[in-house]
Amino acid sequence: MTSSSICSAFVALAVLSLLPAAQVSSQTIGTASSDIVDVAVVGNARACFGDGCTPGESATATVGGLQLLYGSSPTTDFSGLTLNGMMSIAQYTGIGTGDFGQIVILGSSSTPISTSFTLELALLFPAETTVTLTGTISGSAVTPTTGSFVLDFGGKKTPEAGVVTKVPFSLPATEGTLTLTVLPASAPLNVTFQITGIATIGK
Repeated sequence: MTSSSICSAFVALAVLSLLPAAQVSSQTIGTASSDIVDVAVVGNARACFGDGCTPGESATATVGGLQLLYGSSPTTDFSGLTLNGMMSIAQYTGIGTGDFGQIVILGSSSTPISTSFTLELALLFPAETTVTLTGTISGSAVTPTTGSFVLDFGGKKTPEAGVVTKVPFSLPATEGTLTLTVLPASAPLNVTFQITGIATIGK
């Protein structure tokens, strides 16, 4: 090895020793996060009220003098691309990734109600499968503008306790598991509310 080669090697070692720890850790984080391949999540939602019902793009029922209405898109209700393995499924003022449909409870009765609710999610990508979830809509209105109605699955009424379903998928570029979380929701009488959720990609 020539003296110039030895000198170049020492210079390279000196530069490496001066690199801050933050640069090294960021490279490590980048390598680890590359294991997560973001994918598109696309699907359609249907629902219905009452026991033994058949889910559809729209549904209606009368319970305790109140009219319950559900509506969703006839083709695709939620569509988007995960970011770092996650995607929020919600729509606000026309911006977002969609939702699992919307519900409104109309009327003026103060009679407490409770009825079963079936939500069917037809997943189109990254896997083609159908997931069926059963929940409950319950609550009462003290007046036409007060009170609250809650949609929950499995008796869980906090946003942290949404119902979870896991769907394995296999694509040419990656494979893994899509975790869909459907969140509970609540709203007063005569106010439309969305059924929202979270999509997470994992191994």
